[in-house]
Amino acid sequence: CTEHKVDLLIAGALPREGLLKYYIGSVARRVVRKSDCSILLMTHPNQFKSSCRRIVVNGLDHPKTPITIETAIKVGVHFRSSEIVIVEEVVPARVGKRVEDDKSLEEVNQAKKSIQEKENQRINTILQGIDIPSDIKVSEKCIFGKRGYTIGHFTQQFNADLLVMNSPDTKLGFLDRVFTHDLEYILSELPSDLLIVHSSERPHS
Repeated sequence: CTEHKVDLLIAGALPREGLLKYYIGSVARRVVRKSDCSILLMTHPNQFKSSCRRIVVNGLDHPKTPITIETAIKVGVHFRSSEIVIVEEVVPARVGKRVEDDKSLEEVNQAKKSIQEKENQRINTILQGIDIPSDIKVSEKCIFGKRGYTIGHFTQQFNADLLVMNSPDTKLGFLDRVFTHDLEYILSELPSDLLIVHSSERPHS
């Protein structure tokens, strides 16, 4: 990608990998690990769609996310999408409370509600700087669960045509397969076609 100044690499990928292939690494997985450009993994490359009805995009609190969301919306415009859902994955530990009785259940629900409001406000701030056509419905969904697995499951249940994710901050290696990185969950069982948006933005130190 760097040598030929490629902006987007398109490759075919198995929707589901076996355990052996998961640890050894498929061709598509190796491409993702080594690429320095955006990547589109297609589960059925011989059935290229002229439209992309539903798109799911990650809404993580990360410097790369605004570019990823804007890219997802541009893709939606080009492929005449009807709906784009921005999924904010929140790890349960962020709630900071456990359910032990009715009182603690109420406290947990209040904590989740507060987190959801903050997450939605953050996403709305991003959306204010993006031109969104009136014929595309853009909504937010805050889900508590393990990153990668949660958005993958939602994408499958939502019957989305495309999932759009941030590129990893570092090259993925063998340890990311053992101690699973959020993107590794997606790569092991693709819920739809996957667009990984490459960006040079990194977390603030």
